[in-house]
Amino acid sequence: MKLELTDKDLFLLKLAFSVLIVFMTVRFLVMPQIEGIQAGKIQKEELTMNREEMEEAIASIPSTEKAIEKRLTDLSSASEDYYDVMENRQVDEILTGLAVKTGLFPVSLSIDEAQPGLPAAYLYSLTPEAVVPASENYVLTAKGTMVLRGSESNIFRFIDEIEKNYPAVQIRTMRISEQEYLDVDWNLVKKSEVNFTLAVYMCDRSVAE
Repeated sequence: MKLELTDKDLFLLKLAFSVLIVFMTVRFLVMPQIEGIQAGKIQKEELTMNREEMEEAIASIPSTEKAIEKRLTDLSSASEDYYDVMENRQVDEILTGLAVKTGLFPVSLSIDEAQPGLPAAYLYSLTPEAVVPASENYVLTAKGTMVLRGSESNIFRFIDEIEKNYPAVQIRTMRISEQEYLDVDWNLVKKSEVNFTLAVYMCDRSVAE
């Protein structure tokens, strides 16, 4: 039995073969080129964005350096009156020495370990607030409780001395009361006793180096 192809069959075969050739050409020749062009375009856009970001970063270097320099200057200026990092015994020596200097008897003094933290607003200050550093790791605060005994005039001398000559020491709270004591001759006397909560500010200058 012979299979005879009619003209219609030949036309359909030729059409199918042509469609197949077109499909194969598009799929394996045209499409990869289009995908390559699109990938190249995306890569070009990414490279352009990266280049622009690098150019902006390079252009901002001078202003960044100036900002860093200004920050370091502000840190140094704001903390020039603060103590360098000290041990508790050194803080004790400062506060006890100040009490004795102003004629007061130190009854007790307890000092906590210095912790990072910015100074709070100072209620007892007679001068405008100083600018404080913006870094909490730069400023250290040692808080302490101190009980002093003596005349009210000497207590206020102590307060004035801190205000005028000890900018790194702040009185956070104070409470004055009258107490009765026996003197060396066993006489009953009344003296003022004041309970201070103090803060001593130090700075770790290595942070700004």
